[in-house]
Amino acid sequence: MQGDPAAPGYASADQFQQDCAALAEAHFRGFFVDGTATRDGPVAAAAIVGSAGLPPLTETAPATCFFPALLPNLGQPRRFANGVWWLPSIANARQVVLGDDLAGYEIAWPFGRDRGDVRSAVVLWSHTGKQTVTLYVRSATEIVVMDTAGRVLRSQKGRDQVRLEVGPEPLVVSGLDAAAIFPVEEAYAMLAEFESLLRLAEARRINTTSLRTMVRDARSQLRPATAAHIRELVQEPLQNLRQVLSPYVWLEGERPIQHNFQGVAFQSGTSEGSYLKLERLRPPRRGSYRARYAFIVGQEATYDLWVAGTPPGPGNSPIAWSVDGGTELTVAQAQPAGEPYAPGFAWFPLGQVTLREGRHVLDLAIPEPVGSPPVFRAGVDAVVLAREPFRPQGTRKPFPLQGKGADEASRPPNGRREARPNPRDR
Repeated sequence: MQGDPAAPGYASADQFQQDCAALAEAHFRGFFVDGTATRDGPVAAAAIVGSAGLPPLTETAPATCFFPALLPNLGQPRRFANGVWWLPSIANARQVVLGDDLAGYEIAWPFGRDRGDVRSAVVLWSHTGKQTVTLYVRSATEIVVMDTAGRVLRSQKGRDQVRLEVGPEPLVVSGLDAAAIFPVEEAYAMLAEFESLLRLAEARRINTTSLRTMVRDARSQLRPATAAHIRELVQEPLQNLRQVLSPYVWLEGERPIQHNFQGVAFQSGTSEGSYLKLERLRPPRRGSYRARYAFIVGQEATYDLWVAGTPPGPGNSPIAWSVDGGTELTVAQAQPAGEPYAPGFAWFPLGQVTLREGRHVLDLAIPEPVGSPPVFRAGVDAVVLAREPFRPQGTRKPFPLQGKGADEASRPPNGRREARPNPRDR
């Protein structure tokens, strides 16, 4: 550390003391003082440190809360407002599915082995501000709700449930059965969206009798103890209805039906923590580097094609795209929509295509390298086809259509369509 990069030393003792305090706060074990400029430099420095009232550097340890190092998008190193450091750990852990607006994991020793009283806990937080969450609790189970410093917080516990106020900073909860919990509020939101999609299906004269029965039974049975089961029951048919009836089709970039890219790579902040990566010095033996995606649209319309990935332009290769073997269009320079949502990743539009109802195949090709030495470089995180205006929001999917999560940010806006790249027919 140094007061002025242009000149050695410090202009004042206060400035030196502030830097010492910052190092102590970050729990450095010690630091070296260069006293060559003055004979009494080290002695003076020791006196300043001693007068600052700092804790002994060799005897203090940082307050920590741990996240799983080997699971994507479940934490990143940072310091919380209460001074606790959120750090990666290789302790046994698993993701806990809590819906679109919440994230969570179960981990052994969430505060480290020094806190032997907390051997395992569920850590959860909200992506969308504070919200009330109701979770199932097995009878006669002791539930302890803590902040990231391990301080016990008040909670509303009933006979078979606990109600939590969850915000952006994690809660640490011991005593929960991670395999048996799912927020009751999220389950109700899924059923509300399901019913909304069923009304759309019925307007198109689609037989929904069996699905109506399933949703009615699920709603009548929904309570904290059954919320996780209800989610498992409706998740697949809900996704199928979204695919057919939603104005949006979402494809994960790392799940093509065919490709000759480099392979799947992991990157914190991307959708589901991974993407399809290409970084090769040599061209393929035949043709172009290519990723192929199959999808279904439920309505004939003109669709906007969006990609979340590395935008074509400086440092990244052009992208050529086509649908169902039609005319291939190349985008050499793309204008990202908003700020990057992960390092090097942003949403960008490729164009428009008119599609009939049914199954289609999208090809994304990398026709040429970029830079010097030339490199074929691209990353595909997600693809969206939208027949309604689409507002990119990082990895947040444009669902649901109705329910707790269907706020203005996730619904298509009313009114006229936004400007788009030049329309292209298939």
